[in-house]
Amino acid sequence: MKQKYQIFKEMDQKKLVIKEFAELDKEMLSLLCEEEYDIKVIKAAISRGKEALISELRTNNMYPPSVYAEKIAQAVIDIFDSKGNQSVEIAFNDVDLLIK
Repeated sequence: MKQKYQIFKEMDQKKLVIKEFAELDKEMLSLLCEEEYDIKVIKAAISRGKEALISELRTNNMYPPSVYAEKIAQAVIDIFDSKGNQSVEIAFNDVDLLIK
């Protein structure tokens, strides 16, 4: 199954948004989950380290495997290293995860 995560930092609304998509139908990604986080909470988690950030990003609705969570956390860190509104998209294929 293919998955995609869209990560948006919205400074004007003081939030981070992560949208999780998955290929439920051939070549068509569907929105599975959308989570919003307070920017202050995310900045505090970043200052405590990547593991703390991953714990903050994981929820009951969105709990990516550790390989994915690491990459998502790094993308969030990179976004917060830049100024203003930013976004990034990360794509995964579960076949690659199973091979590893």
